[in-house]
Amino acid sequence: MNILRIIFRFNIGILILLFTNPAFAVLHGRLPITPGGTDYQAYYDDVLDVTWLANANLAKSNIFDLTYSVNLGDHPDDIGGFMMQEKIFTNGIMNYGAALHYIDAMNRADSGAGYLGVTNWRMPTMQDTGPLGCDDAFVGTDCGYNVQTGSAATTVYNELASLWYDTLGNIPYCDTSGNCPQAGHGLTNTGPFTNVMWGTYLTDLYNLDFINHTFQFDVQKGEIYLNDNSVAIFLWPVSSGDVEAEATDTDGDGVPDASDNCPYIANPLERCGAAINCPNGPCDLVSGYCVEQNDNDGDGAGDLPTQGGDACDLDDDNDGWIDTDDNCPIHANAGQENSDYDDLGDACDSTYTTDAVVTYIAENASTAITTITTANVPGGNGLIKKLTGSGGILTKVDNAVSTYQSGLIDRATYIFELETALDKLNAFDNQLSRKIANGSIIDPEATELLNASAEIRLAINNLIANT
Repeated sequence: MNILRIIFRFNIGILILLFTNPAFAVLHGRLPITPGGTDYQAYYDDVLDVTWLANANLAKSNIFDLTYSVNLGDHPDDIGGFMMQEKIFTNGIMNYGAALHYIDAMNRADSGAGYLGVTNWRMPTMQDTGPLGCDDAFVGTDCGYNVQTGSAATTVYNELASLWYDTLGNIPYCDTSGNCPQAGHGLTNTGPFTNVMWGTYLTDLYNLDFINHTFQFDVQKGEIYLNDNSVAIFLWPVSSGDVEAEATDTDGDGVPDASDNCPYIANPLERCGAAINCPNGPCDLVSGYCVEQNDNDGDGAGDLPTQGGDACDLDDDNDGWIDTDDNCPIHANAGQENSDYDDLGDACDSTYTTDAVVTYIAENASTAITTITTANVPGGNGLIKKLTGSGGILTKVDNAVSTYQSGLIDRATYIFELETALDKLNAFDNQLSRKIANGSIIDPEATELLNASAEIRLAINNLIANT
């Protein structure tokens, strides 16, 4: 029996698997979800020179741009699958033709950057050694148990079998003499991988003398056999070489540059779950992270400062206002409407703040008073009293709001009191117009006072409209 020793070196992302037999393999953690973390999304095998997905049943949680349980149509590379129903099911199983469609979807994901920034995902390979077809035996052939995983010249005959037998050290159902079952058999070690399903996995190899059959690997028993390629089973995608070389991550946020919507500003994927939704895109319930980075306006990566993910997009809602100047940074409102004059625009403000409107009226009145005083307007005291006197606009608005909020007057009386404030503002405007007409007030002061009056009028009308 093989004796397994496992050594974890999390700081450099390496899982070393050693056995008492001659097999030796090193699995290097790749593409952590958390920058600098150990939640790897792939593992590189430096003996096979391939990278395995950490999730051995990704199709159950991520189908990319495909649809579950729908016929995907004949795939041009499926030489024996003509007229078959090529479907992927919600538990992740699929037939050979559907697997070809799935691999294509992985490689074109993220606008062509590929899943995890990798574009050479494929099915695990296998070679037909010896006589053509399945040479079923208990040892040393391409089918059956204790199969030939490679040669002395380091040629790999079967990637899945090499992983199962040599790297993970699992024991097949039958021993080399045909004694079945043998002690300790089965999928007893899955290493660092998740969702390794008890069942059969696809390889890329057709049986050339029986064209509608493919070689498949049973991870429960460690057995290779031929089966009809229309049968739906599991797929464990693999990438040739080390994905780390292909998936550069400049900002260290765990998302490769090729698929990062802010490649130079860290914006890692957010945590999510059954009760925690992602800001945009689906949640991968297996990993517990959102599939996509935050991008409120969905404009994706780009070279302009107003493109990309939220972390590097200066205008997250694409309304023409930079976030720092936008009163609703993630709700498009090109007009910046803000009927209560608080910090939030109407597009994202669910509460009308009356006190903020009163403050806005007072600020405009103060601006008008400063202008009148600085310009030393003849008869200016009469204008100021209409703004702030005992019967002036501010007093009428303050009294109306406070008594209405206290429940001392009803809605009709409240509106009436605000309309008397508008009457007082009309008197202010009439006096102002006369002074402008006779030259007592000239620009820029004339324009400043007219603008202040217009803002006060708009604010009082907003109070009436939002009663």
